[in-house]
Amino acid sequence: LFRDMESYKGKLSPATETLPGNVKILAFHSYKGGVGRTLSLVGLLRECSQAYPDKKFLVIDSDIEAPGLTWMNESSNGAASISYLDLLDVIHYENIDEDVLDKLAGMMSENIIRIETDEVYHEHYFLPVYRSIKQVMEMTSTPGTILYGNDNKFIITETVSRLAKKMGVDMVFVDLRAGVTELSAPFLFDSRVRKYYVTSTSMQSICGIK
Repeated sequence: LFRDMESYKGKLSPATETLPGNVKILAFHSYKGGVGRTLSLVGLLRECSQAYPDKKFLVIDSDIEAPGLTWMNESSNGAASISYLDLLDVIHYENIDEDVLDKLAGMMSENIIRIETDEVYHEHYFLPVYRSIKQVMEMTSTPGTILYGNDNKFIITETVSRLAKKMGVDMVFVDLRAGVTELSAPFLFDSRVRKYYVTSTSMQSICGIK
């Protein structure tokens, strides 16, 4: 893990204080599963939808191992046109230029999540973990494999922010994988991403968050 760390100096800190798309990303994380992380995200999303009915949000389920938001939305909306695993593949294998961003943003705008408030349903954009469960079984790209061969250690968060700008999104909500894992690392270690840490009162959960 610490091999050649000298070569990473200057690469482990963002070059700027804001993400390139200048769209805020809120990432929800927990050391343990089952502590209400996803519920906390949905709760804040609901309150934001009610308080700011004219705003548009993008919700990303990046919990590859336990995609709760994907399961919930799948039952009501069916298969999505593009997934988080698709996005990781594109980042891994393609040059992310403006044409690629336009195509991705167009496809992502077709994925809708409906949030019920006291008055009405609000529709926002949603990026599920997968289009079909087969994608998880044949996964070729993970955050770890992408960052291993890329000089830009913030390419995932920066691509998400650029996409959000293309889509006209006001804010991004990301549900992360629990624990200290490469699946959550790109969002956790980018200081430009606002983190919400959710914990229970158990000693293991509290110590892990610390």
